[in-house]
Amino acid sequence: MCRLNILRKIAKNRLALAGIDDKDADYIISYTLNIPITDIAFNSMDLTKKQYKDIIKKVKLRCKHIPITEIFKKAYFYGLEFVVNKNVLTPRADSEILVEKSIEYIKPNFRVLDLCTGSGCLAVSIAKNVKAYVEGCDISGKALKVAKKNVKLNKADVEIYQSNMFEKVQGRFNVIVSNPPYIETEVVKDLDIEVKEYDPVLALDGGKDGLDFYREIANNIKNYLLDDGVLLLEIGYNQAESVKDIFKDVAKEVELIKDYNNNDRVIVVRI
Repeated sequence: MCRLNILRKIAKNRLALAGIDDKDADYIISYTLNIPITDIAFNSMDLTKKQYKDIIKKVKLRCKHIPITEIFKKAYFYGLEFVVNKNVLTPRADSEILVEKSIEYIKPNFRVLDLCTGSGCLAVSIAKNVKAYVEGCDISGKALKVAKKNVKLNKADVEIYQSNMFEKVQGRFNVIVSNPPYIETEVVKDLDIEVKEYDPVLALDGGKDGLDFYREIANNIKNYLLDDGVLLLEIGYNQAESVKDIFKDVAKEVELIKDYNNNDRVIVVRI
């Protein structure tokens, strides 16, 4: 028999020795026992032998630098739960500002497109917070299987389909959002092991300078965005000026939005 507060200390020590943030112990315990993370710090409940073994097993996996999202095959984003696996980019809190800003521009019955939808986290989060016609497309069939699961899991009204960028997209939209691949090809191989081993390269590699997808969007956006529409793009922390430059000939207004950590994160484009 072991009490939760004792196991929590053991888990934190093991993670710290492995060079992992010991806060992950609380996430592992919360996910395993299905209790709120806020209820863990001072909880001295008795654990069953099975509960103890389950938590220790997952701590050992985390000590091998396997992400928590990979261990549990789920992630939380914008207050919702999402299925994740190696076929989709793991939803990250940094991207929540993209959803928040998109919602500000969406009115009832607007058409909204999530380009490079991946797990569907953007499309689903938007659809759960506004009354709009939301679509999500991606080139990866494997990613789309995950996105469709997330639409069903969250009971969201989102149309998911396969398209190589705009290839199969029909019509024009009031709002288009995208978190495209934007990491330089040469940088991808040097990324942290938890990213390059568990996120698909397809969702990371943005070409030699990381800007290939922004150029593709800029070259086609006038055919798919309504005249009074808005395009919102996630960008890398050091790409604001480069992306602005890409859109200078097609946009009448480009606004930069910082995330909650004060990093450049979203470009808002009006054409």
